[in-house]
Amino acid sequence: MIRFHITGLPAPDFTSSDRWYPLKLFRATKGGSTTKAIIYNTQLDAIDDAFKAAGIVGSAKTHLARRSGAQMAELGGAEEGQVRRAGRWNSKVMESCYLSAIPREVLRVHAGFSREGGSYFLTRDVDVREELLTKVFPWADDWDSAISSGKTANGTRVEVNIAARGFIRLLLRLRKVIVQDAVVLRKSFPKWFVWSHSLFSDPLFLQYERDLLASLDSPAPSDDRIAQVLPLLAEQIASSTAAMQQAMAAGFVAVGAQVASFSQQQNLVFAEQRKYHDTQMQALHQHVNALSGMFMGALSALSPASTSTPRAAAHGLTSSSAAVEATHLSSSDTAHPSSHSITSPAPHSTILPITLQPQRTASPGAHMGPPAVPPVGAIGRAAGDEDVERGQEQMPAFEQDRNIASVGQLWAEWEYGMGGRPSVAEMDSRWGNKWRTKDTHRKHYARRINIITKIKSLATERHTSCEVIAQQLDSARTDEKGKQISLFQLNEQLKTGAVVITAA
Repeated sequence: MIRFHITGLPAPDFTSSDRWYPLKLFRATKGGSTTKAIIYNTQLDAIDDAFKAAGIVGSAKTHLARRSGAQMAELGGAEEGQVRRAGRWNSKVMESCYLSAIPREVLRVHAGFSREGGSYFLTRDVDVREELLTKVFPWADDWDSAISSGKTANGTRVEVNIAARGFIRLLLRLRKVIVQDAVVLRKSFPKWFVWSHSLFSDPLFLQYERDLLASLDSPAPSDDRIAQVLPLLAEQIASSTAAMQQAMAAGFVAVGAQVASFSQQQNLVFAEQRKYHDTQMQALHQHVNALSGMFMGALSALSPASTSTPRAAAHGLTSSSAAVEATHLSSSDTAHPSSHSITSPAPHSTILPITLQPQRTASPGAHMGPPAVPPVGAIGRAAGDEDVERGQEQMPAFEQDRNIASVGQLWAEWEYGMGGRPSVAEMDSRWGNKWRTKDTHRKHYARRINIITKIKSLATERHTSCEVIAQQLDSARTDEKGKQISLFQLNEQLKTGAVVITAA
């Protein structure tokens, strides 16, 4: 930072190794050569001045940092082999040629962390904007691209060198460290000459400085404290929380799909029930109209000749009083025949057989009650029973719907009937197996009755409705790939017990 930004030395030329290998990190004097190494006394005087300023007393001052570094690593729990690799003491071929020269345990101990790793937590590790990072070593990005591609932006050939690429990428990594540490160091050493550089008065840096200082002053949240003390536990908690949230989200999606499917099946069942109800109501109205016609016909047949009861006949005997009056007049005419009744016989009329109630002893001229008329329902039942006894009742033509593709529709056809037709259960109850004499009808019935039986048994076992079991069977009829199987395949799997129906 000081070499390239404060002293103003140009960036190295990485086109070939001989252009940057001879460069030295430090110069002996201001304006001196950048390729000439400083002598031992110059190094010793600089270190001695630094020790005196810090109040440190010791011998072998140029090697004191190596000795104290090894001792600090040992106190921090680093292994001896790791300390040897850090100081490059007694290194073997494997360490010098094949292993990394950076022992991680020693680095962790020197940075103040546990040597085992996994406990990294740094409060000032706040992300830096890319626009601010590019202001530190601004030429590093161009050289990184040039070394990777083998030529510069203007086409100049560049040597692809491992050391050059490693040095450039080290500078790119140090960008963030320099900006983060500068905020803390400037707070501790506000008069240091480095802060006079334009980078540290840039609005981007000043904004980042405010954000970082605010982050350092704010108390650490509980999850950050957990991450600092028990980082592995914090990571496990975070992964468990994420997995739980994902599982809950997937569960909500599955429940929503099941609710939507159940709602769709219920709508189909309700539609079939509504259609069946409308059909039954229409049939009931027709039946009531037929019974009303039979009732009116019976009253008309019970009335006497129209010449004897002209007023009653004119009104069609629409009331019970008219029927009583007609019967009374008929009885009076029979007891006291007139010349008109003798000379003018009554027109022929059809009279149903009527059982008259026995008459009690009464005085002459006493009023005779009307004959007993059997209820209309009894007449209808008698006529119906007579038709059944004569074998005149006709079995309706019936066939199961082969277009049904769900268990819910199959149950609706069995229990309620579909399309204005009777249900399969009603056909079985009234006609047995007479309605399925054809071979194709028997086979189709046999394949479906197994599913119906399963629905009934599960409903009894789980104390729920057959409609719910039908919905659960619809949800369970999937193959290994999650594809929905047909009712025929469901029947085969029910035989083998391959279908598992989960209780709601």
